[in-house]
Amino acid sequence: MSIGIIRYPGSNCDYDALRYFDDSFFIWHKETEFPENIKLLVIPGGFAFGDRLYDEATGLYTMSPGVMAVESPVSSIIREAAKRKIPILGICNGFQILVQMGLLPGKLVLNKNENFTCKNVQCRINFKINDSKDINYNYTTDLYIANSYGQFEIDDTDYETLLVNDQIFLTYNDIIEEVGSIYNIAGICNKEKNIFGMMPHPERNNNDFKSVLYKILFPTDPSINTQFCFHNKIIELMHSEHISYKSTRKYLKQLHTEAPWVVQGPGENAGIVDIGNGYCIAIRIESHNHPTFINPFEGAATGVGGILRDIFTMGARPIAILDFLRFGTDDNSKQLLKNAINGISYYGNCIGVPNVGGDCYVDPTYNKNP
Repeated sequence: MSIGIIRYPGSNCDYDALRYFDDSFFIWHKETEFPENIKLLVIPGGFAFGDRLYDEATGLYTMSPGVMAVESPVSSIIREAAKRKIPILGICNGFQILVQMGLLPGKLVLNKNENFTCKNVQCRINFKINDSKDINYNYTTDLYIANSYGQFEIDDTDYETLLVNDQIFLTYNDIIEEVGSIYNIAGICNKEKNIFGMMPHPERNNNDFKSVLYKILFPTDPSINTQFCFHNKIIELMHSEHISYKSTRKYLKQLHTEAPWVVQGPGENAGIVDIGNGYCIAIRIESHNHPTFINPFEGAATGVGGILRDIFTMGARPIAILDFLRFGTDDNSKQLLKNAINGISYYGNCIGVPNVGGDCYVDPTYNKNP
């Protein structure tokens, strides 16, 4: 998949967009030659220097975001993409540019609070094509907004047209008083559903919105969606603590894997170390970060169960449990810690293995990842 990211002289979200979208490349604002094999055209946010329309070079000016960008040569590429029905996505200032070009209806004016507004907000995605059961997405997600001219306005007649044609694909889940967009509109598309504009910045979020965005942009291209879903699942799996111990790998490599006292090194359920006088000890350690964040009682309990199981399978008898707890400082973390302790004691007590020690630290670092 080939995705073009348009760069204007004042773009400040261009590299964010380049990193966010797969197989992407830059298109400078003076280019006019249409890129071959392009699948998506993205107009990122941040064209700040193009927001001012000057009467003279150093004279009075009018704030009209996107209006100068329309005069850039690259507008011919944007219009050609629209003509060829190639998907176009305008983010924040890119949305303003698409409105100024007449490719999307309505207008974007100064926020209700007359200030730049930057915050994380909850949005609702509602997108469907006709009455298709397969292409009908409706769910909520958190996205960042960062704008001064993000208040969307549209007259009643055009608004009714948007409703009839299902052109409002993104709304703020709550009223964003600072912005004041009519009907909480955060993103719209054209009637043909190949040109999209949205005020929130998807490239600033680390959540599952990207997969939904691709499905919206390429609703009838199963190869792209299949490819992305596969890629997304691999990334999800690699973030699992059970597959990739990224932060501890450099420390784990320092442990003894071959020595006279190492009876069983890495590769089995638990390591076995010779402690002398005819005795060996089987040792197992496991993290249960994400399960504990989602369900603290069960997550912590099954963490204990997992290490005990690995001791059993080596033919050893569990004699003691050590717990090393790292939790956040917010109210949710306090509840997680309380329930995790209950889960640990529940499992250990059931089979008679005592918790003999460990430690507990709290820090804001662990608010989302105990």
